[in-house]
Amino acid sequence: NPRRTQIHINTNVLEKIAEHDNIIAIKEATRDFSDLTLKVQRVGKDINFFVGPSPLILPGLLIGAKGFISSGPMELFRKDGYRLYELAAGGKIQEALELHFKVTELYKALFGLGTWPAALKAALTLVGRPAGIPRLPVHPLSPKEVEKMKERVMCVGLLVLMLAVLSCAAPQDRYNTQRGAAIGAGLGAVAGQAIGKDTEGTLLGAGIGTLLGAILGNAVDQSHQ
Repeated sequence: NPRRTQIHINTNVLEKIAEHDNIIAIKEATRDFSDLTLKVQRVGKDINFFVGPSPLILPGLLIGAKGFISSGPMELFRKDGYRLYELAAGGKIQEALELHFKVTELYKALFGLGTWPAALKAALTLVGRPAGIPRLPVHPLSPKEVEKMKERVMCVGLLVLMLAVLSCAAPQDRYNTQRGAAIGAGLGAVAGQAIGKDTEGTLLGAGIGTLLGAILGNAVDQSHQ
């Protein structure tokens, strides 16, 4: 990784490396798309390129990269990461672009808050996958930074998806209060975003939806007792 090692393997050196019989692939972690383009153009026939930075996954695949090895958004998007690859490989560019924009937005948040990987751990915790806190000397995000991360995660739809998953996981014959709250939060967030077209609207919708869903779910639970 040139950002962390301060060592950049230029195209001329990479051409020499590609001549080695035992080297068949490389993870290219440059954030410079022109640099990636030149390397794929000159060496792509001799070595397989796997993209590092998430915002370069889609454009990298379109110019000839074989895949990606990327941290950050992909731990959060999970199967949608593979879906991004499938859409690009299948030539479904418009659908791939929708995911690409979400990945890029989340990538900027993950690398723009605190010190890596504090933001990733906070984001994983927000979507129901507790990741703890980073080891010193890296400090966890501050409460204000966590709120900013929550806004970004909500904007790309990950919290809504998590709530929907939780609602489906609940037993069908009970716990309607929890299920109703989860479904209400998801629907409320979608409605809030559609009406307000901003993060405040999304969060307000999620809050109202949670309350109404819990009330309705509780009424169902009471009727079953």
